[in-house]
Amino acid sequence: MLYDSLVHTKDSIQHNTESSRKKILLIGYGNGVGRMLDVWLSLLIEHNIHASLLDIISLKPLDTDMLTMCLRGYTHIFVMSDSYKLNGVGACIMQFAFSELERGNLAQIPKIISFEIEDIFVKHGNTQKIEKQLNIDTESLVSKILKSYF
Repeated sequence: MLYDSLVHTKDSIQHNTESSRKKILLIGYGNGVGRMLDVWLSLLIEHNIHASLLDIISLKPLDTDMLTMCLRGYTHIFVMSDSYKLNGVGACIMQFAFSELERGNLAQIPKIISFEIEDIFVKHGNTQKIEKQLNIDTESLVSKILKSYF
């Protein structure tokens, strides 16, 4: 399901218009959906940055029509899930994007960044501490998005 951000105030309408060239899409899968919502809220409230949200409910079958529309409509796509980066959700989306480019269905590929887990062994324990160590906590993700976006 795709959720476009809502504009509530005159200031945010002006901000949204000025930054219309750069459009952010946050993609969540599994536990990444909750993380995506936290990041979206932080971007909106603390930084006045509007992003759209896409909850990928399943990878099989992949909603190719929706994904193609998103690849055409956004300049920055950030993927959040508890999958590993190698062959994860972000890799699946990137592979699909390159296929669409080869087929001529895309003029260009947006910047796609996966905030999935590197190829390491993850110790068990307190979830918040582990997310902080992996740099996939809300604060770390927002910081990475801001660095990539500006």
